[in-house]
Amino acid sequence: MKYIDLTHPFIDNMPAYFGDPATTLKQITTIVKNGYVDHQLTTVMHVGTHMDAPLHMIEGGRFMDEIPLEKFSGPGILLDVRGKSVIDATVLSGVSVPDGAIVLEAVSKP
Repeated sequence: MKYIDLTHPFIDNMPAYFGDPATTLKQITTIVKNGYVDHQLTTVMHVGTHMDAPLHMIEGGRFMDEIPLEKFSGPGILLDVRGKSVIDATVLSGVSVPDGAIVLEAVSKP
């Protein structure tokens, strides 16, 4: 199996979910002035590389830390949903999803 890193770098003012506040990332210390480097991060949850926990949409759903780590790697399929204004079950029409597969959605330019 080949592992593919899907994370995006966190940058100032990166795209966030429509209507959410802008993300900020600013350096607040320097090695010269403070002896170390540190940054301040202000963000909401739906930005950058993230996964929604079941509790996000399911009453009584689990938190991410309650899901076994093994569930976060495995074979996957990619759905290209770029340009769609609504992402619902119709994007699976004609798509075969093997049991245990991880479904990824391409929603912006790679």
